Amino acid sequence: MAVERAVRQLRTAGSRGLLVAATGTGKTLISVRGADGLGARLVLFVVPTLDLAAQTALAWRRERPRGAHGDRVLDGRLGPGGPGCRAGRFHK
Repeated sequence: MAVERAVRQLRTAGSRGLLVAATGTGKTLISVRGADGLGARLVLFVVPTLDLAAQTALAWRRERPRGAHGDRVLDGRLGPGGPGCRAGRFHK
């Protein structure tokens, strides 16, 4: 019910959304259902660690086994060489 209301609101021109909830309450599942409801072809999912990015990608694959997945990770760590950005892919 809440996901359907959020999808309806997000279909309004110029609307935006931010999901804030405690650990383990289903934010990833809600994002999958919301993306499906919106027919989204591209989703930006921002997480603070590479471990959480991997966990999120696995959850998306589990929830959408027949969907196309182009999981990409950008790591903007600062290293000895200065600011950097490393892009990578998760594979099954």
